[in-house]
Amino acid sequence: MTPPESSPISLVQGAIEADLESLKREKRRHFFPAFVAWIAVAAVVFSLAGIRGSLLLQPWWQVLAQGAVWVMCLGVLPAIGLGVIFPGRVTKTLIIVGALGLTILGSFDWSVEPGGSWLVGPCFALQTVVGVALLAIGGWSGAFVQRARPAAGFWIASGVALAALNTSTWHCADTTFGHVIPNHIGGGLAMLLCAAILGQLLHRQHFDE
Repeated sequence: MTPPESSPISLVQGAIEADLESLKREKRRHFFPAFVAWIAVAAVVFSLAGIRGSLLLQPWWQVLAQGAVWVMCLGVLPAIGLGVIFPGRVTKTLIIVGALGLTILGSFDWSVEPGGSWLVGPCFALQTVVGVALLAIGGWSGAFVQRARPAAGFWIASGVALAALNTSTWHCADTTFGHVIPNHIGGGLAMLLCAAILGQLLHRQHFDE
C-alpha cells in the first residue's frame, strides 16, 4: 500500500530521494573534468599513434560492438563505480556479460583462421601507457573512494582496462588470434588486475583514516 503524499513516510522518502539526486548531480559535476581527461588521453594517443586504416572496413556489427565498448568503459562502468547509477544485481550481471561479449566480438577478425605470432609486442606497451594515464586520472579525482563498498572500485578498474584494450583495437590492424590474445586481451587483463589492486589500496587507505 502506497503511503499518502502528506504522510511522514512519504515526506521522508521524498527527502531521501532529493538528497540522492543532489548527490548524483554533485558527482556528475565533480567528475566531468576527469571524464573529459579520459577522452583527451584517447585522443592524444590516437593523434600520436594513429587509428588503423581498416577501422571502417570492418563489418558494421564489429564497428558497432567497438563503439558500444567505448560507451561501456567511458560511461556505464564508471557511473556504477561512482554511484551515479544504481542498477540491480541482474542488470549488473547483464552489463558484465555484455561488456565481455562486445569486447570479444569486436577484438578479432572472425573471417580468418586462428593464427599469429603469439608474442607480446608494442600493443601491450601501448595499453600499459594508456591504462597508467587513466589510472592516474582516476586516483587524482578520487574515483576509487566514492562509495563505502570496496567492490565499487572494480567497476572503475574495468572501465580503465576496457578503455586501454579498445584503444589497441582501434590502433592496431593485426586482428589475428595469435596477436590479439597475448597483447590486447592479455594487456587488458593485466591492467584490470593492476587497477583493481590500486583501487583497493586507495579505498582502504581512505576509509581507514
